Amino acid sequence: MAWLPRNLPPYAALVVSTLPKEHGILDTLQVILNPGITRFAEVKQLSLDDSKKIMSTWLESEKKTVTTDQMAIISNAIQQCSLPLFLKLLFDRASRWQSYLHTSEIHVKPSIKGMISLIFDRLEEYHGKMLVSRALGYITISQNGIAEAELEDLLSLDDEVLQDVYAYWLPPIRRIPPLLWTRIRSEINDYLVEREAEGARVIYWYHRQFIETSRERYLNDPKVVAKLHTLCAEYYTGKWSGGTKKPFQYTKEQMKKFNKQQQDDKEDRKVAPQPLEFGSGDRFNIRKLEQLPFHLIYSGQLDTLKEDCLCNFQFLLAKLRGLNLAEVLQDFTMALEKYEDDEDIRLVSDTLRVGASALRDNPYNMIVEIIGRLKDSTRPHVKRLVTQTEESTDKEVPLVPYNQCFPPPGGLLRTQLMGHNEAVLSLATTSDGRFLISGSADKTAIVWELDSSTLLHTLKGKHEAPISSVTITPDNLLAITYCYQAEKDDDQSSEINVWNIETGDYFLSLGGHTGKGSKKMQITSDSKFAVSDMYSERVEGSTYVRKFFFRVWSLDNGRELYPPVEAHSDFITGIVLARSKEGRHLVVTSGDKEDATIKIWDLLTGKLVHEVRDRRKQHKYECTSLGVSSNGRWIGMNFYQHGILDVYNGEFFDLSKEQCHQPETITFLNDDKEILYDNTTHYDIASKKLLREMYYGGSYNGRISKLFIVGDFQLMVSWGKDIETGAVWRPPKKRSEDNDDDDTCVFLGRLRHNKTINDMCVVDQSPSFYAITGSDDKSIKVWNVKSLSVKKSEKTNDESDDDASEESDESDHYDDDENETYAERYPYLRRIVHRVQLLDNEKRVALIDNMGKHISLYDVEKGALIKTTPWDGRYNHDLGGLDSTPDGQRLFAVGGYDLWEYDTKTLEPLTDESKELDSHCTGLLLSKDGSTTLLLGGDRYIDDIYFYDINKEWYLKEYDPDSRVSNIFFLSGDRVLIPGTNSLTLLKIKPEVSEIYNHSFRPRGGSDYINVSAITKDEQKLITGYEDGFIKLFDVSTGTEQVKIKAHDITLSRYGGDEDAVTQIELSSKDQFFVTASSDKTARIWDMASLRQIHVLKGHNTTVMSSKITGDDRYVLTAAKSDISVKVWSVGTGQQLANILGYSPIDVVCILPKTNRVIITTADARFMFFKTTSSGDVSLQAGNAVRRQLPPPGPQKQQQGIQQSQNQRVPGPSIPGYGHQAPQLYQHQQAPIPGGTHQPPQQQALIPGGTHQPSQQQAKKSKSCDIL
Repeated sequence: MAWLPRNLPPYAALVVSTLPKEHGILDTLQVILNPGITRFAEVKQLSLDDSKKIMSTWLESEKKTVTTDQMAIISNAIQQCSLPLFLKLLFDRASRWQSYLHTSEIHVKPSIKGMISLIFDRLEEYHGKMLVSRALGYITISQNGIAEAELEDLLSLDDEVLQDVYAYWLPPIRRIPPLLWTRIRSEINDYLVEREAEGARVIYWYHRQFIETSRERYLNDPKVVAKLHTLCAEYYTGKWSGGTKKPFQYTKEQMKKFNKQQQDDKEDRKVAPQPLEFGSGDRFNIRKLEQLPFHLIYSGQLDTLKEDCLCNFQFLLAKLRGLNLAEVLQDFTMALEKYEDDEDIRLVSDTLRVGASALRDNPYNMIVEIIGRLKDSTRPHVKRLVTQTEESTDKEVPLVPYNQCFPPPGGLLRTQLMGHNEAVLSLATTSDGRFLISGSADKTAIVWELDSSTLLHTLKGKHEAPISSVTITPDNLLAITYCYQAEKDDDQSSEINVWNIETGDYFLSLGGHTGKGSKKMQITSDSKFAVSDMYSERVEGSTYVRKFFFRVWSLDNGRELYPPVEAHSDFITGIVLARSKEGRHLVVTSGDKEDATIKIWDLLTGKLVHEVRDRRKQHKYECTSLGVSSNGRWIGMNFYQHGILDVYNGEFFDLSKEQCHQPETITFLNDDKEILYDNTTHYDIASKKLLREMYYGGSYNGRISKLFIVGDFQLMVSWGKDIETGAVWRPPKKRSEDNDDDDTCVFLGRLRHNKTINDMCVVDQSPSFYAITGSDDKSIKVWNVKSLSVKKSEKTNDESDDDASEESDESDHYDDDENETYAERYPYLRRIVHRVQLLDNEKRVALIDNMGKHISLYDVEKGALIKTTPWDGRYNHDLGGLDSTPDGQRLFAVGGYDLWEYDTKTLEPLTDESKELDSHCTGLLLSKDGSTTLLLGGDRYIDDIYFYDINKEWYLKEYDPDSRVSNIFFLSGDRVLIPGTNSLTLLKIKPEVSEIYNHSFRPRGGSDYINVSAITKDEQKLITGYEDGFIKLFDVSTGTEQVKIKAHDITLSRYGGDEDAVTQIELSSKDQFFVTASSDKTARIWDMASLRQIHVLKGHNTTVMSSKITGDDRYVLTAAKSDISVKVWSVGTGQQLANILGYSPIDVVCILPKTNRVIITTADARFMFFKTTSSGDVSLQAGNAVRRQLPPPGPQKQQQGIQQSQNQRVPGPSIPGYGHQAPQLYQHQQAPIPGGTHQPPQQQALIPGGTHQPSQQQAKKSKSCDIL
């Protein structure tokens, strides 16, 4: 009822009618509308006199006169029923009476349904029972009404109707004559309504009584109902359209009359075709999309339902595109109500639900979700759906998975909601579990419909600070968003806004708050008043002076009832709303140490009613928290001991006998018969008996901020601040004589996010129970908590809780690192160490999981796992890196002090034990001929490089880099190029390791550090990226700088760092263009020959950490820090084509250049294999497309517009077709650095113009160590 305005402008009135017991609507209206300005009047039957006057007036308006006897019949009928609808039906019947008609021939019924039955009797008498029953039956069984053209088609397909109509003649076309329905409608036109539904003009009954009467009369036989639904389903599938002839049989009388030799025949019924889409232009057949599943469900055609709708890719995609996910999920909900045990329907439903955010972003993401979650299913209908999806992927999405890379549906995670651009800070649900409201650091709130996982409204434009809290009124109509509870002082704000949940409209603001408070806003049970704590502070001399208040607002108009009440002389530690014995609303507050009291206030006046102190102790113990019972009488509290306060008289009693710790939360349970303190201590109130003293094992103990209980302590769900996971527990049994000390909670599972969880709420709608969590990772997750109960807590009589406890010993701990990617943990190693290694010409691939605990070997063609081997390193060191020999026959892995070699086809170790290394190593790199290995020593970054003979297993030389290594490249001619943060070194490694050159660079202001680098295939040019957003081009042979470009607009943080930088440089397969990524949240495409910017790829909200180019140079793939998705961009247009959700932070993006495939690994140790398609591509060769768009080079092609004067900045020319300006180019004459081993030339070398032909040896591909 949120659409109904609470207040109307002057001189306006609104009349609303409803049945008194229908869906509780009247009760809701009486709650939400102001009784002072709203009148509720019962619509009673009309009086006899009024009814006669109305009837006489209607008859006069029609110039109809009835006889005295006929009027007596009318009067008698009115005496039995005088409802307005009955009068209308009686008048319609009386207006047909002739004056000579004898009373014995007049039929009147004393009820509405009886009068409707007389109408139906007359229709059957004049038009035939079969025709009328079917025509009205089709209207009644329709979901939202039926179009008249559809009705005529259905009657033309109904052979029982046609046999009745054509009993005595044969038509030239076997269809129902249109005039027959026209005549029927003319007689019942007043009882039908026309309306728009599903893109068509439809008719339906105008009153509920007609629907009920029609059902009772024509649809009381289940076989008839199934027959009508079946015919409707056949019609919407188009089974008999397009010239397809529908079989029928002649009756014996027809065969004899029309001299037919065969009883069976078939005819084209000329019915409309039913495609999913009309032509092009996204014109969908909405009627089919809506009606077909409905009729298949209720006709009992389960297999057809799955084949044509719920497990049919084209149907699901069309409905997603033409309507929305909510409509699609409604079909599954309806189907599961009838076929609750059907696993096919449930699997597909869960798949769509858990992928709701991806589908909302782009319906074609259903391709990724279906294949990614259902690929391994063995169920026939689901396999068929996956096959259809795989066959429909051409040009739909740029990346298509070909292995089951997501967790299968139906597990703990029900859905994941993505809609906020920053951390989700607060959550609240309506009491009926229909809506979820989330508040975010992005200063918006979102209203979600939980059942369909649909984003309904974004509440924005009214907040200038992060929305730290959301409260929903008990009537579920209004959401209140506010910021005063923010943990950071800078985020606190006085803004309090009220919104209409169903419409998403801003309603009003609650003013006057100081912006400083700590307790959640309280709403009265009638949803009319809001109460909040707050405090003010000012500086007097050298001290802070604070005052502590509560404030009350009316939610009808946003006004304060009275000035703020100064409640305590110290911080308010608790505030709840109670009810007096007389039913008045009360505000109950508790104060901190300087005012250790509980005070009870009259909410409407702000007057103090009771002040409660614990006078039994000399030292005053403050009450740190308050809880209130559902009836508002009892207050859970704690001074020295756990106790309960009776607000009726202001007295309290103790539950505990000894001093107890001061609780942060107090909750009444089991219809207020029990109470729980601080999520641990559980009492029976009447007996004051301790029922449980719960202990939460492992890392969770003492860190639980919220606890939710499922049913009568069947399960518990907890959340604690500064933890990335929630937890599900099985509580201990109540204490008894046989069990008085076993209070350990059994850990069942984690509710995992990638970053800290900020809030949790639950939906308890038996038999379902969902926990909902919001996190710093910007996502909201909805968890089917009871799935853990089914999997882990169902025990036989012989099993004990001790068994389950032992099972969970290792799983009730959490590790913060598990939610970080390797790139986040080791930012200086991610561009050097190989975590993914291609083998045997890309036939197989070896991968390391995020935490370095396992190596896995996959078949690339199938995306299938061959084997996983655990890593057991000395001293518990994790696996660091992989590399293989050029022929792909030998695979090596290093981590800590261990070096293993594996068979590349089976992943079997080739030795009984690992080679023990002398130093701690984090990775290794093999030379082009496989003869030399670089062991990379260090922990967070590379301290030392050890040259190692992998065959002889001995060390050749230790090399200490001059600066922190940013990358390493093996070059032809037995050379190694090592860019460092402020050095560039080229080494000769045979016959012994020696320096060819070693340049040191003096950083300017601590920001001119080499952060990333990439080398061209001909080994002539090195591109380097810096922390200040510049990129430079070096000549590899001499190590001299040639060009400097400001590539990204980066504002350095105070301390700099890996994130304040160009974070990635990636060259295309033919070195025609390259891509840079940066902390300015963009990636950029550059032409290699001219160094001109082609496209800016905008769309990320954080630092872009990875940018990759597919093997065919069509697409750029980017991933941002802590992001759970990979964005796909067109090289030709620069447009974003897709956002592939990984549902966990992206760890590694690896390109397979030969097979043009992509492997993506995630923080939760999943490996996703993708094929590329030609979706959204505007050029067959993206690199050539870039070239074609660039202006032709001028006469000074060799110099590329570079000014020769030293350190002079030259504005670049604008580029036609791009709207960008050419980059700012810099050229330097570099002075030698004291101590350097190489003297650079005096004259800066020119940029190679692309005409240089490298030698055959130089043309060999350099081996880049850059994986992520």
